[in-house]
Amino acid sequence: MDNVKFPTYGEIVNVTLADGSVRQGQILEVNKKKAIVQVFEGTSNIDVRDCHIEFTGDTLKMPISDDLMGRAFNGSGKPIDNGPAVLAEEFLDINGAPLNPKSRVYPKEMIQTGISAIDTMNSVVRGQKLPLFSAAGLPHNEIAAQVCRQASLVKGKDTLDHSQENFSIVFGAMGVNMETARFFRNDFEENGSMENVVLFMNLANDPTIERIVTPRLALTTAEYFAYTREQHVFVILTDMSSYADALREVSAAREEVPGRRGYPGYMYTDLSTIYERAGRVEGRNGSITQFPILTMPNDDITHPIPDLTGYITEGQIFVDRSLHNRQIYPPINVLPSLSRLMKSGIGKGMTRGDHPNVSDQLYANYAIGQDTRAMKAVVGEEALSEDEHKYLEFTDKFETKFLAQNPYENRDVFTSLDIAWTLLRIFPQELLKKIPQKVKDEYYDREQEIQKAVQRVSKLGAIASGARHLGHAGIPSQVGRSCCRDILIGISVSAAAAGAVCAGAAARQILRRGRRSGPPCRGRTAAAAAPAQHSGATLRSRLQAGNGLPDLESYCVDGLRAEEEAARAAALFQRNGFVIVRNALDGDQTARLLAACRREARAILLKDPSRSGNRGSGRYSMGDAQRTGHLLHCQEWAMLADLHTITPILRQIFDESSYVCAGAGGDFVLAGTGEYQPLHSDLNFPGCQDQPEAPVVTLNVAVEDLTWENGPTRIIPGTQMPAGELTPERWEPPSEVAEPENWRLLTFCPLPAGTAILRDNRTWHGGTPNLSKKPRYLPNCEFAASWWCRGSTSTLWRNPWVLAPSCMPRSLHNQLSVHGQQVCSLVVTDDELDFGVRDGFAAG
Repeated sequence: MDNVKFPTYGEIVNVTLADGSVRQGQILEVNKKKAIVQVFEGTSNIDVRDCHIEFTGDTLKMPISDDLMGRAFNGSGKPIDNGPAVLAEEFLDINGAPLNPKSRVYPKEMIQTGISAIDTMNSVVRGQKLPLFSAAGLPHNEIAAQVCRQASLVKGKDTLDHSQENFSIVFGAMGVNMETARFFRNDFEENGSMENVVLFMNLANDPTIERIVTPRLALTTAEYFAYTREQHVFVILTDMSSYADALREVSAAREEVPGRRGYPGYMYTDLSTIYERAGRVEGRNGSITQFPILTMPNDDITHPIPDLTGYITEGQIFVDRSLHNRQIYPPINVLPSLSRLMKSGIGKGMTRGDHPNVSDQLYANYAIGQDTRAMKAVVGEEALSEDEHKYLEFTDKFETKFLAQNPYENRDVFTSLDIAWTLLRIFPQELLKKIPQKVKDEYYDREQEIQKAVQRVSKLGAIASGARHLGHAGIPSQVGRSCCRDILIGISVSAAAAGAVCAGAAARQILRRGRRSGPPCRGRTAAAAAPAQHSGATLRSRLQAGNGLPDLESYCVDGLRAEEEAARAAALFQRNGFVIVRNALDGDQTARLLAACRREARAILLKDPSRSGNRGSGRYSMGDAQRTGHLLHCQEWAMLADLHTITPILRQIFDESSYVCAGAGGDFVLAGTGEYQPLHSDLNFPGCQDQPEAPVVTLNVAVEDLTWENGPTRIIPGTQMPAGELTPERWEPPSEVAEPENWRLLTFCPLPAGTAILRDNRTWHGGTPNLSKKPRYLPNCEFAASWWCRGSTSTLWRNPWVLAPSCMPRSLHNQLSVHGQQVCSLVVTDDELDFGVRDGFAAG
């Protein structure tokens, strides 16, 4: 532009085209009366003879209000979620206001990301700026999405702050392609995290100057929520390398003298104007924590972008290609990683007293283990000493058990510390030189761990609690102690057997004393006869303190090793009436199934405005609500019939490969549902309870993390069959009055998303309260033994609800594998069916 009066660098320009549309631009360079303007929306179709230029005299300002939360915008701040424009409370300069260094407060207190490698060894502190150094082809986008899903506050005194009311996330993406943009938006929306996120999305085909603006829009939004609304704001910026490349492009357009590798000499100063906006301010309760992500060209950490970023920020998280190539997710290499402010956010009163020492010891042992690996390649394994073999074992387990976790697995910092102690117990105490003796006395001692395990197993009613409430003294404490010792040395089958024996014995004791009718039996205390009524606060505290099956890991196998673990899984299933399969679904499968559950739930709730449910108030069976009786006509449920992580285990359970799929559906529980569902068996009619093998098996899938508060299913191990002198006619679950109260805590939690539960349909189970703020979904698929379907005395055909009507379309059936088509042979149809939710299902 020529003949411009008093142009100002950074001034906003309005360009009105011949058709009346208006585009915005920004002055990049000023030379007397000349100005170079970069148009945000591009220069296509701009005719200099027919357009009108207006110099506003102001820099770029952003409309700010609380309505930004939960919204998505492009890189220049315009809505892209089909929502209305933001009704501004004020307009703020996107460059921010300079902070007086004296008013800054030293960052402290930890933000939990749910990733062990970060929370335990490179903790993020409120007010810190901690970048993630990645490279092309590494899963930094997946890590960013996982952090966005799982980030939360941590309070002192070993308690998590589950409230998200004063915690929010601002996510700024720069230079991403359409696929990446779609990934982030779908992930945030489908996992329910969007309500606490403000999203700014600059695409690779958007104007370069917009890439310069995007992080400043994100940080201006963060400053409003942090310092005006006093929230703790977590800012994720990806990819800062795209930002730096845009800065180089603009500098070249202005014909500036280039610096290292063509980047402008002022890039260090420019980056600091972004990174230094993190922090805490005196007199304000809020904070801004930055988590910028950058990709290092050619994996070069000496490149100007990571090099200058490292000078400004307070550490780095390093994503390693060698770990990624070995299928370890997240591939975070902790040795070159560092959090300089970690010391001010962890320890007694903030996380846990042993946290700093455990972190130091993990670093030391992993470094020695890496050196030992290198030495082993030279001298051979036989030449290594006994201690060096321990370091090798530690290093392997550290990478596979501690670093590696499911993308949808949200580990709190205390779980991560417990896993770390499990690994550190590989060594004798004298080799743990980074940990003071008083800390080792508290956390290392195996005898103390045995005592804790005894207390956990006692919840099953066979040790102290069972003897006190049920009058059952048949299982001596020495047996429980022995079983707990087995748990500690890794014999999980023995531990599971102990649990089944305990619960089965307790159940038999109840059945001997009296059944569902009549007053409570004499000899039981009031606590056992009638579960106490609790207020909401009391119920929440009880669930938070004790919800979950004791020694849950002893019931688990790894779906990624299904072929090797199939026999062990079947043994656990036969003994307990269920088995838990971790890693049954990958992240993509889990996300698709969760989205499908939400879709079906919306359709169901539209026909039940009173929320009366069809399985009790606030509880719904998705299959029973369908006109077809189940959901095998949906691709997401058909997928469950032929999972490679589950099929080998089912073949072992049924002792043959010709079992059939009997239906699919599942349930969901609305947020705020405070009632327990009575214990029940899904298969309790004559002819099934006396069968040694399971006639019908249900596969349940956790599409979100199952926690103490969101209504995990409770189950009584070992109740799939009667035992001793009890006959099938007397083998029924106790009423709510007769049920021991501690049974209400025997739930499947905590379990990460993607975990599956294979349950014998005869085993006693029931729903629990959902005290969280969103519905809990648990889709399922049912399988029946072929002998149960085809035998001449089959009960299945006399009870048609066990085998769902045929509703899988032939086109969907043809998409399955050969084994999947065989399994679904009884539910496929060529008929034209009326799919959807049936009317009046809630009254049925």
